Amino acid sequence: MPNKQDSKTVKNPKHDIGQRKPSFHHIPPSALVHMGAACKTGGDKYGIMNYREAGVTASVYYNAMIRHLLRYWDGQDVDESGCLHLAHAMSCCAILIDCAEKGVLIDDRPVHGNVDSVLNRMTKEVK
Repeated sequence: MPNKQDSKTVKNPKHDIGQRKPSFHHIPPSALVHMGAACKTGGDKYGIMNYREAGVTASVYYNAMIRHLLRYWDGQDVDESGCLHLAHAMSCCAILIDCAEKGVLIDDRPVHGNVDSVLNRMTKEVK
């Protein structure tokens, strides 16, 4: 194994460039493994990354994500595919992001609301 060095002492010119790029070492590896399993079940069922060609409607994946989160919150860890409900919820988020980045997301969200002001007001009321 290479010696661990303080990042301040690294002289490699790629270091500074690499530090400005998105990092992945903050992502919990076990979460990615579970999300990969959930994505594989979807790929096996519908086709690998089929959503990139077909596009997706935001409300469909939002609703699926909420259903997985509700089942998790209700005490169910694993869905009928054998994957974690939380991994399926992560997959829904990932697909929404991917489709938005690719320009194939049908954004049918309602008109922008005021949830921030409501949350801020309710938080102040609790104090």
